[in-house]
Amino acid sequence: MAFFKKQTPAMVPVVGDILGGRYLVHKIFEGGLGVVCVVEDKSQSPDRGDARFVLKFAKTELPLNQQEAFRHEAAAWVAMGRHPAIVPAFWVDQVGSRLCVAAEYIAPDDMGRGSLFDHLNGSPKTPRQVFRWTAQFLDGLAHATSKGLITHADVKPANLLIDRSNDLHITDFGMAKVRGLQSSAGGTPRYMSPEQWHGRQGTYKSDLYSFGFILHELCFGFHPFASTDFHRLRESHLSGMPRLDDHPLSPLISRLWAKTPSERAELPEAKSLLSQVAQRHGIKLPVAIASTESALEELRAKATVEGPSGFQDALDAAHEITRRWPDDASGWTQLGRLYLSGGNLREAHAATSKSISIDDTRTAPWNNLGVIWGGLEEPERAVLSFRKALECDPDNTGAMLNMAKPLSLLGRNSEAILVLKGAITLAPDKYAAWVNLAGCMKATGDLSSAIKALDRGYDLAPHSMRNAILQQRAHWLGT
Repeated sequence: MAFFKKQTPAMVPVVGDILGGRYLVHKIFEGGLGVVCVVEDKSQSPDRGDARFVLKFAKTELPLNQQEAFRHEAAAWVAMGRHPAIVPAFWVDQVGSRLCVAAEYIAPDDMGRGSLFDHLNGSPKTPRQVFRWTAQFLDGLAHATSKGLITHADVKPANLLIDRSNDLHITDFGMAKVRGLQSSAGGTPRYMSPEQWHGRQGTYKSDLYSFGFILHELCFGFHPFASTDFHRLRESHLSGMPRLDDHPLSPLISRLWAKTPSERAELPEAKSLLSQVAQRHGIKLPVAIASTESALEELRAKATVEGPSGFQDALDAAHEITRRWPDDASGWTQLGRLYLSGGNLREAHAATSKSISIDDTRTAPWNNLGVIWGGLEEPERAVLSFRKALECDPDNTGAMLNMAKPLSLLGRNSEAILVLKGAITLAPDKYAAWVNLAGCMKATGDLSSAIKALDRGYDLAPHSMRNAILQQRAHWLGT
């Protein structure tokens, strides 16, 4: 189809379209102000970023003056380069007749969660998780301001992406300024600073104010202003001061909530306060490893088992990362994961333990350490490691499934059943959770419930696994 013909504002592409003659659309995300397409460059000589990335563009064609603003803001985003807490933008250009910006695609996790908004479920997050995301946000904002950012202007949970490793990435820099919003409402009402409500130019301190309300949601499970009415929100943000209960991070929240920017914490002060509180509670904050070179990202791509270069090349790349960037916890995590996949438990343990010593707020290395302890026939230590993984991310269903095995080996099948039921509540379509639950139920003597769980696992399992499940069922029933 000819995309971006003279069109109505509601016209958007669909999955399967080819945009600009080269970008195949895989997914579409439509919001109130724009459209995001996950695309793949199908040209013979891809030269604009990764094979799969996102194109962000406004729903309606922008007038010339706003096109220039769009280019200016998007170019500033591109100029930020790569930073662990920022979604990198690659380029800004015309696709068809529409101006758009290309940025990295952060894939959602196995539960479909792609942003912090998806993680906010009305329950407080664990301290390790909150400290981790807060440190990453502050590091990302500090990097952006060092590259010339004045204000993001729309900090909200949907603009803070969470990747599969549970890392936070700030996205959509400056988009609110080019989407035709009035300056008095330049942002999202639930998170807008008083100066934004007054129609004044914000600064990064406006972004800190917005994050203060996000931080309250993370710590307590709810937004401090209950009303969603536009006028009531305006009044609350301009003059209201919500009640702030006790929490280790309450002092930081109160500093970010100040009504006037001059009373809010500076970025270094906010980071220092966070570090002090984390130290008092025995929590190690993540260390941001930023490189202006492309070498780190290239090595990360090579250090994957799925990469085209083979296992040894992936292992060599991971070793190179840890040699050149010894404080990069993710590099040590990947090195441990590679050794684990190769069956070298001793080296896997050493690399994974090093990752945790650098940053103990990440769920992945704790989960990997649990698997390693399991392989070393240390079920008690395995359970403790999986519990640490769940402290970092209580919704990590992989850690839940992994923890059930050592619990069962220790004869604690009732605990294993509770853990597996928790995983099923979060991800009811995971067939492995149902099959494992069936095994634990069988071990407790509840054959009837075990068969029901096994049958549910059979319904959800891929065809390649169904025969094994049927054999297990027949064995249990003695048929």
